Amino acid sequence: MIGFSKPETTKSKKRNQLSWEIAFKSKKFKVSTDHKTGLTTKNDKPKTCFFPDQQNSAKIINRRSSNLESTSTVQEIENETVVEEWMMWNDDSIIEEEQKINEIQEQLSPNGNCTNELQDALNTISSVFVTNNISRNLGEKVFQIARLLNTHQSITLLDVQKTVDKWGEYDTRIYTFCIRCSSMLNESKKCLRTTCTQFKKSQSNVSSLKTVATFLIRKQIEHLIELGYFDSSLLTRSEKPAALTNRLCDTPKYKDRIKKSKEKYPGMITMFLSLNTDGFRKKGCSRGEIWPLFLAVNDITKGKGKFCEYRPEAIVLSAIMQSNTKLSFNDFLSLFQRMKLELEETSVNPMKISFDKIQYDVRLEIFQCSIDFAASQKIHGLPMWLSYDSCSRCSVSGKQIKTKKGSKICWYPEEGVKQYNETEIPKKLLKSGLPPPYQDGFDALHIIMEGTSRDLLKDLLGTCKKIGMKISKRNRLQWSDALNNAKVPRGRCSAGLLNPIQLTSRTGTEVQNLYELAIPTLLMVLSTPCDGVAMLFLHWLLTRKCLDWNLSSSTCSEINQLSKLLSFYVGTKFNAFYTMKFHYFIDHMAPTIRFHGSPLLSSAAPFERLNQTMGRSANAYTTKTLMNICKRFLAMKTANTHQNSERKADGNILENQTDGGCLFTPDVSPLTTQETIYLNSHNREERVYRTSWSNDTFTFCTRAFCLGSPVQSCFIYFYNNQKTTEFGSIERLFMNEEGNILAIIQKFNTIDPFEDLMKSILTSRSMANFSSRYYVNGFYRKIISCSYFVLDTRFLEGYATILEFSGNSFVSRC
Repeated sequence: MIGFSKPETTKSKKRNQLSWEIAFKSKKFKVSTDHKTGLTTKNDKPKTCFFPDQQNSAKIINRRSSNLESTSTVQEIENETVVEEWMMWNDDSIIEEEQKINEIQEQLSPNGNCTNELQDALNTISSVFVTNNISRNLGEKVFQIARLLNTHQSITLLDVQKTVDKWGEYDTRIYTFCIRCSSMLNESKKCLRTTCTQFKKSQSNVSSLKTVATFLIRKQIEHLIELGYFDSSLLTRSEKPAALTNRLCDTPKYKDRIKKSKEKYPGMITMFLSLNTDGFRKKGCSRGEIWPLFLAVNDITKGKGKFCEYRPEAIVLSAIMQSNTKLSFNDFLSLFQRMKLELEETSVNPMKISFDKIQYDVRLEIFQCSIDFAASQKIHGLPMWLSYDSCSRCSVSGKQIKTKKGSKICWYPEEGVKQYNETEIPKKLLKSGLPPPYQDGFDALHIIMEGTSRDLLKDLLGTCKKIGMKISKRNRLQWSDALNNAKVPRGRCSAGLLNPIQLTSRTGTEVQNLYELAIPTLLMVLSTPCDGVAMLFLHWLLTRKCLDWNLSSSTCSEINQLSKLLSFYVGTKFNAFYTMKFHYFIDHMAPTIRFHGSPLLSSAAPFERLNQTMGRSANAYTTKTLMNICKRFLAMKTANTHQNSERKADGNILENQTDGGCLFTPDVSPLTTQETIYLNSHNREERVYRTSWSNDTFTFCTRAFCLGSPVQSCFIYFYNNQKTTEFGSIERLFMNEEGNILAIIQKFNTIDPFEDLMKSILTSRSMANFSSRYYVNGFYRKIISCSYFVLDTRFLEGYATILEFSGNSFVSRC
């Protein structure tokens, strides 16, 4: 068996203690030399290792004990071990802060002892921290604010509240509706409908009122313009070549909309907005659901990353609605009305933006909506997955199939299905004022992660009724052990299997992480090929390709071919899986991914995080909770801008005392025999090695540094000159003469473990029309050998996961 040595296990009691200490540590991380090479381990007999010189790890691990003097006593050795273990988990910044606290206490007390008055004050402050769950970072801000208030004693709490209200004021309009007849109340919160039982009765203190608050969109975007969120690239955006995975504003669909807007509105700049609305319940508040209406300006250039336009300070809050009753179509019309009128007004009375002292006219337009199926059904009336002829994108009728609990509708399309467009409009579509659903983007969160991937895992982790394939107890145990012992990198959730009930409560990202690793591992455990195994493989491969951040035009051709193959396979043999979400995935998203771009760019996940941010904006549960949430969320634009400007200025008022940078520890462990031979053969000079290296996204570490750690950030993947995926393990990190960080990597020589399975699928009679040239698997590979290789760390793409079972080693791309 080709395998890796197992990392040193950590006791649960020590892990709980360390999790409490890590929660209060600053971001700067520094470890001692002894921890870098590992503490003393006990190996009764040597294990078979993937790397030839793994047996030398005992010499490296026990190097500290050999340096002790022979005259040292047992007590001295124990004291040294305790000190080193303490330094492993304690940061220098924590010790420095504790020394500063002791100095302050000595200054307050002339004798160096706390008086009763000082002890009472300390107890009061501590009790406030505990009862209000104040974290360490927030506690540092509290003490910094206290120093500011000591300097400016004229500032009162009322002044702070007025400033926050001023920041969150964007021409707010509030509408409330009667609890009985749902008619609009007047300014005194009284119903004026004579037939209502609440006629002229005040409802000002009724917490269950349906409330709609709207805000001025124009003022919010003008504020973003003043803060410099746009630059002159807005004028040349149509000249930039289209890309599938950069940003939503770079996709071919977005470029096509820019071209059409120029033809329809010449001489004006059109800013496109992505819309999202979804209901959420604030934790601890029983006053119904809250429905915010978010608008993301896709042309924002300030900030880094693919989703910089979804930051809370850059988002536009158009309206918000709170209700504890079932919402009707008219409720959403009232939510959208002011937004619709404002967007239409910008075409007649445009906003102004200046570049190089030249002023341009700006209008606003909705690009697309990113909403889930339930919200789309309430707003548009479609899709309705329990009714025939109810797809929002095509005229598929659906057919009834029997199940053990009754019946359901299979959405496998037959011949003669028409795609909806401006000339072919669905009959059940409701006119809500928003773009029709057949123009929306494809939401990867709800269609794939919380849709098809979760449905398939639920069946596999349950009784396997839909797939009709039995998994023996022995195979399930082998499957579970392989995932539990997987070497998972930093930032990924545990690879352990869950029961179907636990799977329902997991986030879409956690479900997808488990899906990407569990399905191919199960296929390796189930050595006997069958129709169920073939379907699982095709579904997994197509999902990985669609959610790949390295999506290309050639990959789109593979996706289109695989989608036809999987549609035929599931529609004829596993029609219970052909749900509405599967229909969207296979028949709509996959064939048009070349035009829409990556579904991750159109996902509702960034908007879902905004719901969490908004829910944490207020802790009070009163009738004014809704407005408190809105004001604080809208005030983030000014607050974050003020903090960013203060950080850049000299003499920052709220300067953080801790160093946010990462300190890299030198790697002093001796070179292995294979490393020495490789370096000598390539005339590599002696250099200073380091244990880790970080870029904007990942932190990569050497394999020796990761020994004994619960996460393994040393296994990586990259692309060679032929743009194919390569895997490896980082052995050493060093800097060359040009200042670039290079990595000595053990490159894995891999083969495709599913090649024979794909051949058996394509050789069947029903698959004669499909070609094998569209099949490329660069996600899950079998390791057969390894060789040394030097690579510039700038070409590292991401982490990989290692699995060892059945006498073989496998590597999976993260």
